[in-house]
Amino acid sequence: MYEPQFRCRSNGVPILSHEDIESDAEMFIRDFDPDVLNNPKEVNIEEFAEFYLGLTPEYNNLTHCGLILGRMVFNDSNKVPVYDADAKRAEYIFAGRGTVMIDNTLLTDEHRFRSTMGHESGHWIYQQSYFYRDPNQLALFDNLEQTSTACRKTDIEGGEAAQSNGRKQLCSDHDWLEHQAKYFSAAILMPRTAMRQVCGDKIKVNCKCICCLTRTVRSVFGIICISRNTSVKCDRFAAMCGL
Repeated sequence: MYEPQFRCRSNGVPILSHEDIESDAEMFIRDFDPDVLNNPKEVNIEEFAEFYLGLTPEYNNLTHCGLILGRMVFNDSNKVPVYDADAKRAEYIFAGRGTVMIDNTLLTDEHRFRSTMGHESGHWIYQQSYFYRDPNQLALFDNLEQTSTACRKTDIEGGEAAQSNGRKQLCSDHDWLEHQAKYFSAAILMPRTAMRQVCGDKIKVNCKCICCLTRTVRSVFGIICISRNTSVKCDRFAAMCGL
C-alpha cells in the first residue's frame, strides 16, 4: 500500500500543496487500480476506502436534516452522534476506529456519495496526526468528538462565503483540514493523468465547448466536475482546460 510522506505543523495539521495531493492521488491509483490511468474510467471509491484503506463503511442518519454528509472516526468511541428517525431524537452509538460513516440521504445520490467517500478517505490518509488520540490518554480530553470529523455539505461541496475572487479564504485549522480532504476527493476521483487523456485535444477548447467536455468527464469518471457547489473540482477542471 502506498504511504504518502508529508510534514505536519506542531498541532498535527498537515502541510500539503495541491501538487502534493495530486501526486499522492496518482500514486494511490497506480497501486490500487492502475488501469484507471491507462483506460480512464470511474474509480471504485467504495472499494478503495473499504478494501484498500481498510476502512469500515457504515450508513446512518447523521443528523435529522442531512446537514452532515460524512464522518470519519479516528478512535473507538461510544459517543458518536446519530439521529434516530423512529424516536425522533439524537443519540450516541459506538463506532470503531476506521469507521467511515455516510449519511443515508446519499444512498440515492451517487455523485454526492462518491465525493463524500473520497473526502472522508482524504481525512483518514492525511489527518490522523490531528484527530487520533492515544487510548491510554483519552481521559485527558474533554471533547471526544474531536476524535472524528463531522463534514457538512459546505465542507464537501463548497458554497460558503468566499473572497472577491470566488474562493473561500483558508484561515482556521478546520478550513485547511476540510480543504485538503476536498481536494483529495477531486484528485482521486478525477486523476490528473486520466483527465488529460479524456480531454485530449479538447484541452484547448473555448468556453462554448465546455458543456460537452464536462458531460464527457461525467460519463467517464462518474463525477460532476463543473457546478456552483463543487468549487475545488471546478478549479482543477478549469486549470487543466486552460480556462
